Amino acid sequence: MATFVEDGDPACNPTNWNVGVHSSHASLFDPTRLNISNWVENYRAVGAKHAVLTAKHGCGFLLWNTSTTLPNGTEYPFAVARSSYPSFQRDVIAEFSSTLGAAGLGYGYYYSTGNNYFLNRDGFKRIGNPLPGQVDLTDEQYNILVFEHVKELWTRFGSLFEIWFDHGVSADQDQQLAALLKQYQPQVVGFNGQGIMTSPIKFVPNKPAARCAFLLHSS
Repeated sequence: MATFVEDGDPACNPTNWNVGVHSSHASLFDPTRLNISNWVENYRAVGAKHAVLTAKHGCGFLLWNTSTTLPNGTEYPFAVARSSYPSFQRDVIAEFSSTLGAAGLGYGYYYSTGNNYFLNRDGFKRIGNPLPGQVDLTDEQYNILVFEHVKELWTRFGSLFEIWFDHGVSADQDQQLAALLKQYQPQVVGFNGQGIMTSPIKFVPNKPAARCAFLLHSS
């Protein structure tokens, strides 16, 4: 049994979702009572053997201390543990990995490859003229940042049990993502990983949402 933690959008501010000026900033994410050991107790209580945490949802906020930069050379500002911006000064992904690993539970991460409203992206495509507060990138620049983000997730935090590609991957991402997976996490299973990995999983399509299960492909 597994559990999925879908979180990470600072303050759930609607401007993260491209409906107005992108006024959110990293300091809005401030869970001062964060206690991942308590999460582990609850995972065990329900019988979960591994957990997947949202490392980056569609708004573009990162729950780890990324070293990536924007094309102009400045640090990626919409994340925890920023040096140039007020922000939550704990690496949530690092804590999640170490805490679950010490407890003997598997872990992994969800990363939306197609949506990043901070970077003016929806469904892998540039949305249009950027709103104030958004960063506008070319397709090539956007994909380079995606590859740099997932490389950090797949190299910094040990052996992962499961990863999620929300919305799958695009045709101009699949080969590079497949190569990175093969190099750094060949053992991992992946939701929406069809075509780029040996063990993709997907929702069983004929089940109600409340009873949704996963199907594991062995090849």
